[in-house]
Amino acid sequence: MKYFYFVLLAFLFSLTGCKNEGTSPQELPLGYQRDIPWPSLADSPWPMNRGNPQCTGRSKFNGPKFGVVVWEFDSIYTQGSFAIGKDSTIYIMARNGLYSIRPDGKLKWFFESSFSENLTNPIVLSDGTIYAVNSSGIIFALGSDGNKRWEYKTPDYGTYLGGIVMEGMNIGIDGTLYFLDGSKTLCALSLQGKVLWQITDPDFYLGPNTLTFSPDGSTLYIQCISSSICAFDLKSKNIKWKFGNTIISEPPLVDSDGNIYFHTISNTYNDGKPAFYSLKPDGSIRWSFVHNKNDLIGAGADPTIDIYGNTYFASDSLWCLDYNGSLKWKTKLDFYTIIPLVTDKDGVIYISVQTNEGIKIFAYNNVGNILWQTLLNTFIAGESPALGYSFFYYPTYRENKIFALK
Repeated sequence: MKYFYFVLLAFLFSLTGCKNEGTSPQELPLGYQRDIPWPSLADSPWPMNRGNPQCTGRSKFNGPKFGVVVWEFDSIYTQGSFAIGKDSTIYIMARNGLYSIRPDGKLKWFFESSFSENLTNPIVLSDGTIYAVNSSGIIFALGSDGNKRWEYKTPDYGTYLGGIVMEGMNIGIDGTLYFLDGSKTLCALSLQGKVLWQITDPDFYLGPNTLTFSPDGSTLYIQCISSSICAFDLKSKNIKWKFGNTIISEPPLVDSDGNIYFHTISNTYNDGKPAFYSLKPDGSIRWSFVHNKNDLIGAGADPTIDIYGNTYFASDSLWCLDYNGSLKWKTKLDFYTIIPLVTDKDGVIYISVQTNEGIKIFAYNNVGNILWQTLLNTFIAGESPALGYSFFYYPTYRENKIFALK
């Protein structure tokens, strides 16, 4: 009888142990990056500049496996980059208007608007609305059919100060649109195109800048003149902190824990040497990686972060740092790059360089090995590439070409 009870207890214990083992949550590695919900944006691979409001340059979908060019499109003199809708429609601004391109590379519709050269990239909202910018100072809201819903003119519309020259506007969780106009005014527009508030600050930088959001949507990170970035609190409408001592051309990226990453020079740290910094949300330093390369400060090769929290940046080499800021690997590039980096859900990094033969696209895995490389029939590098459903889209600069690779 004692043996029977012993066997019964052992059996019950084994059932309990199996149940606990089966239901315990899988522990995620340190630095694992979660996709941040953003209800106002289209649930698409690339709804805005740099892929999301945190400017991570990461898609939650796979990129191309082979790097084969499947189509080219006459882009009619572009300067900016892409936004992609949920149905894989590609939107890009050109000198004469907004182009809507089908996934097969055929024109879907065209919204004509006369303006000078434009850098600002479109944004696709969750209801299919597209925000596009005229460099003369007009923001258009278009339906997915290309019909205009409303337009907003900056106060100095039609003048030099009226222009909007930034690469990336941004959109709040509630759908509020944020941008800087030519008078260094940070403006908040409602979903109906009405001004909610405006704040002018002479320290805001008007170059090819991009606004970046914190994961909770409460803070905007803005490139500045006297410092590198400032953290702007949207509730109090005040700057919380500033960091850095040089103007930067790349937007800071923000991870899912709220940490901020960017290249800068600080007179207070690292003896003023150029470094890649990671800051905590309160502006204090998490870590810094000294690379002592001034060309990384103003190159425009925006960094990216993969799903495991590894960050990547490049100029004449490609660097990979782990979540704690330690160098994992570095590989020498044959040519220099000034093009933003992007990465897909599998941690594949896509990088483009200008060579004597043309623009060459490389796909690296997360240990630094080349998966494929492709030579494009162009010598003019554009702004940020974009990742679609197994596609890689590449824009040229002031040339009539867009490339789609799969």
